Amino acid sequence: MTDVAQNRLITRCMARYGITYVRQDPAPVTGPEDPHRYLFGLADPAFAATHGYDTTAGTPRPPRPEEPPLNDDGLTALYGHRPGDTLPMPDPLSEEEAQQTDTGIKVNGVSVPVHGCLGEGYRTLYFPTRMSIDALFPFMLSSEAHTRAKADSRMQRVFGLWSRCMARAGYPGIETPYEVTRKLDFGDDLDGPAAIAAAVRDVACKRKVNLVGFGAAIETAHQKRVASEVADDLAAYRSQRATRLALAATLP
Repeated sequence: MTDVAQNRLITRCMARYGITYVRQDPAPVTGPEDPHRYLFGLADPAFAATHGYDTTAGTPRPPRPEEPPLNDDGLTALYGHRPGDTLPMPDPLSEEEAQQTDTGIKVNGVSVPVHGCLGEGYRTLYFPTRMSIDALFPFMLSSEAHTRAKADSRMQRVFGLWSRCMARAGYPGIETPYEVTRKLDFGDDLDGPAAIAAAVRDVACKRKVNLVGFGAAIETAHQKRVASEVADDLAAYRSQRATRLALAATLP
């Protein structure tokens, strides 16, 4: 929804310069979207037996939308600089700051914002004020929790059990599920017979030691701890996200 809203903001901005610009909205993502699907590596025995370590299988990337053709004025309005211009450009942290910045560039007598309509559309949606919190904030917290969980002594113990199981199956020297493909050096052949055989054993060992079950409990504990450490920022992010979605809903 927010990608579509950003395109609407860009279209509205370009109209200020008398330029009709309708950016194609991104195609909907198909396939699994669960960000935790591979949190502990492969976990689905059926997937492992069919695709090995090729985690992109069954989730084709939608084609990148084509950009509408633009003349030099259009490109200047869109990107915020004349084609071929390599002069440094200011980099405001918010739309509030950008509105106070004069780029010295005009198209059809109208000032062009910093980084053009692309920049204005992005800032309006994600960084309207100096107090805006990065839209990726929750992902940063999730990453921090995951880093802590992997270093947790309880998780290290479970990794050790899994590693010994893999060694008994003929795959020694692999300490964590995150280094299987690198240690076994499958290259691009992630769904070949050797990769499938290793993936099947990998998942079987995870199930034997309940790696995913223990891992999920440990990860959840760290997520809660990380969230409690930044509770005020997280509350502000939720409020700003609601505002962002409300703005998106109003755009034609």
